[in-house]
Amino acid sequence: MKPDFFRHEALQDLEVANPGLYPMLVYEGLWTQADRQGVFPWNPRQLHLDILPFIPFDFQKTLEILQGAGEIELFENAGKKYGFIPTFAEHQRFSGDEASGKPKYPAPLDCNGTKQARSKQEASQKKVRSMNETGNGVGSREYGVGNTDSGESPHAVEKKTYGEFENVKLSDKDHDALLDAYGPEQTKKIIDKLSAYKESKGKRYKSDIGAIRQWVLESVQPVPLARPSPTCPKCGRELSDGICPNWQCSQDEEDMFAQAG
Repeated sequence: MKPDFFRHEALQDLEVANPGLYPMLVYEGLWTQADRQGVFPWNPRQLHLDILPFIPFDFQKTLEILQGAGEIELFENAGKKYGFIPTFAEHQRFSGDEASGKPKYPAPLDCNGTKQARSKQEASQKKVRSMNETGNGVGSREYGVGNTDSGESPHAVEKKTYGEFENVKLSDKDHDALLDAYGPEQTKKIIDKLSAYKESKGKRYKSDIGAIRQWVLESVQPVPLARPSPTCPKCGRELSDGICPNWQCSQDEEDMFAQAG
């Protein structure tokens, strides 16, 4: 274990935002369960027996948190689920039989179809990313499910670039939803948090709004804007469970229904 691990800002943010779920310790433990490719079986119950077995917590939820933050990935092969640590090969070195032998689990490139099909998908994604990066963000196009090899899609969504480092891409709908929920000041804080993290770690997400919902909101903990409570149209007092506390208004309403009956 390298000293850098204990300076991993994003993992510590996840740890603070998710008390009692131990994402940092679980992430460390997953490295002991992975083969030389960084692949491990996605079996929360079994993994919990090997990682923090004497501490009761929702191990599946912790895996989902790490997945949402981009620290691990989930894929399937022959009907079985596997996890993958993208940075595993950057930090682990093997020698002897372990280096030359056959990996214990399927390679991520072999999943979800053939290597050739996966390669085409990656080539298409790289082309789309290149298109996004060469523009100024305003009116740039980002593509989701249904990409073709040509990079064109009938379901393209217009996204704009935001953040301190201009690397967070959001649709007008998603950006407006953040503004509506948290206001301009807190929305800027949320986006800048993700922007700084992506810049410092070189991270990319398939969906920036997904990352915001998965872990940034838990990390920043913004306060939702207060919504005005409904009031009585007669006296103007605040309603309680839809009923005016003014007995006179309530009595008038009862009389109205009685006359209608």
